[in-house]
Amino acid sequence: MCSLLIVIVDPNCVIDIGFQLSFLAVLGISNFQKRMENWITPKNKILKFLWSNTCVAMAAQSLTLPLTLYYFHTFPNYFLLANIGVAVISVAAMYLGFAYLFLCSVPYLGAICAIPFQFSLKALNRFLEIIASIPGAIAEGYEISISFCILLLLSITLLFYTRIQWLIRCIPLTALVVIITMHRNQRQHENHLYLIEGKTPLLVIKQGTTATVIVVKKQFNSPMNQICSNYRKIYALNRLDTLYLKERDSLMLPKLTLLKQNGQLKVYLKKSMHLTTHIFEWRITRRGWNARKIMLN
Repeated sequence: MCSLLIVIVDPNCVIDIGFQLSFLAVLGISNFQKRMENWITPKNKILKFLWSNTCVAMAAQSLTLPLTLYYFHTFPNYFLLANIGVAVISVAAMYLGFAYLFLCSVPYLGAICAIPFQFSLKALNRFLEIIASIPGAIAEGYEISISFCILLLLSITLLFYTRIQWLIRCIPLTALVVIITMHRNQRQHENHLYLIEGKTPLLVIKQGTTATVIVVKKQFNSPMNQICSNYRKIYALNRLDTLYLKERDSLMLPKLTLLKQNGQLKVYLKKSMHLTTHIFEWRITRRGWNARKIMLN
């Protein structure tokens, strides 16, 4: 109901990423959490509290996962571990926040209540920073289409809303996960040349899990940083270097030669690649960004 009211007031919010993720998270919790809690019924109160919050995290993640892969090309590997800490610390912070809200106007007492409340918020941020710093916290390299995103949503929903046998229900989701993983590994180890034309031309040479960005200007602007950031996430790179070419500088590589001349990047692909020799002149243009990928395998 709240989502419907928001859409009526502001129809453009439908294309907002935050709204989409929030809506799907709430939808997943409201529809899947109780079903997940029935999988295990711990007797201990502490275990029951932890299991309940774990189910909340899994239910929210179940429907937000396809959009996370589609928009951000990443997956948080430790989201369950992070959720347990957040559940405990946030409960403490919530009660301390209410106490501070009611006592903040009382002399001295309000200042005393502010200390543990502030500490709980810092502890929450510090805990999330520690989780994010653990090796392997974020898995990158995922790239799916909007149609694949919808198929993922449907296959996840199928796990909970059908009377078909459990193993059969798992087949569509398992097949999609296998396809996504195979495509991720293929992209991660491919060698290619990415030519990006725009106000500041970029040329990316990728070899396995490392890549080099060739630029004609020393200063990186915001669109260039965003392109490089997304590129690194999509291909799960371990290393991304930047190389600036001066006027009439050339760079000879095993499969191609680069030359900067008159503010343009010229790319010469060699015949040994089973291709006719090509010359690409990548210019500064005001028509927006244009990209082309050439496989070097």
